[in-house]
Parts: sequence; C-alpha cells; structure tokens
Amino acid sequence: AARLATQKYAYIAKYFGLDLGYRYKMNLRGTYSMRLTQDCLDLYLDLDRVSPAPAPAGLREKEFLSVVSGRDSGWLEIATTIMREIEDGTDATPEYIDFIKLDYDLDYIRSVHADVHNLVFPLAQAA
Repeated sequence: AARLATQKYAYIAKYFGLDLGYRYKMNLRGTYSMRLTQDCLDLYLDLDRVSPAPAPAGLREKEFLSVVSGRDSGWLEIATTIMREIEDGTDATPEYIDFIKLDYDLDYIRSVHADVHNLVFPLAQAA
C-alpha cells in the first residue's frame, strides 16, 4: 500500500510544482514508474540512514496536501488514472474510467472524477 501511495503522490506532485522527472505508464493500478519503484527500493534498503526532510523546493505543499491528505488507495488510483488519460488526450469520462477500472463502482468513479475536475485541477493551476 505504501509503494502504491508513493507512486500516486509523486505523480500528483508534478501538478503542484514538483516534477521529479519520472516517466509513467498505465498499469493495473493506474500510473506507474519503474524507476520510481527502484528508487524507493533503494531507499528502503537504507532506512536507517533516511531522516525526515522539509518539502522539496517548488512543491506547493499546502495545495498538494489539501488534495491527497486522507485519500485512500482507490481514490489515488482512480484520480491518477483520470489525470493520465486526460494528459494522453483521452475523453476520460467516468464511464470510460469504469470500463478500464472494473474493481470500482461507477458512482465512486464519478465522485473521484468530480474531485479531479473541481479540486485537483483548479488547485494545481492556481499558482
């Protein structure tokens, strides 16, 4: 669950000023970067050397946290899928997302779709 959340947080963070340079592809659970996974595994091996750090320069932390705080893995998966599909020029309607994300109820997808359009995108663009 932590690795899935890390993937989604890193993807969403680029909308809030922190592009870490990872390339993403669509995976079973939404956006995925193999290089990010490797970097995380490298860090996990050195956990005794890792200490908390301030937010990286460029990240609009308040806006980012207002979007991701308290979100479950399903919300993160669907939101990043919608965001990626829009980046790729796909219609990304709730019905289309429901077609590719069979594990989720259409009403839940509609709710996340509304969050992306009414919360994520407006906050990301308000810089």
